Amino acid sequence: MPVHKRATKWHYAFCIRGVRYRGAIPEARTKFEAEQAETSIKLSVFERRYGKQLGDKSLVEFVDDVYLPWARQNKRSWKHDEFRARTIADWFKGKTFAQVSPLLIEKFKKERRESVTKRGSLRSAASVNRELELLSRVFNLSIDYGVADSNPCSKVRKLRLNNKRIRYLSDEEETRLFANLTGQRAHLRPMVTIAMEQE
Repeated sequence: MPVHKRATKWHYAFCIRGVRYRGAIPEARTKFEAEQAETSIKLSVFERRYGKQLGDKSLVEFVDDVYLPWARQNKRSWKHDEFRARTIADWFKGKTFAQVSPLLIEKFKKERRESVTKRGSLRSAASVNRELELLSRVFNLSIDYGVADSNPCSKVRKLRLNNKRIRYLSDEEETRLFANLTGQRAHLRPMVTIAMEQE
């Protein structure tokens, strides 16, 4: 039987391998959305995921038991992952995949950005971004392994990096620059002079 509407909700009902599956699809607003949901549900039956609660595995256990061994086999930079994984393990200790929300990751991002390194300096945005990238890779791998069904990191923006550097010419560099603004380049001299005065 195709999807059908009963009262205000769409429902699915189908049979696979002699087993009947039926249920409501409260999120579906249209027949098309209900059909899409039904296709996804059928796929979960074929992959033997139907009815299983995804996301109830410990994030830290997955990092230790699955992600880090995978990284050692597949990444040249696995030592960096091991180092950053300790930070993630400490911060998300006791959390399952389902309990890690975008809001919790935002809190992690904020606290890490405001924390101080062993050298006594404020932690850089680039360093925090690398930790977020690792957390996102952990979630992506967990999805591939059927442990989680989504990656909340995709809804968290990375910190903006400020790589802007102000550089001034030394007296010697300034002299050499103006020495070259002759002949065919002489018309540039007034513009360079104005630009130098504005710095």
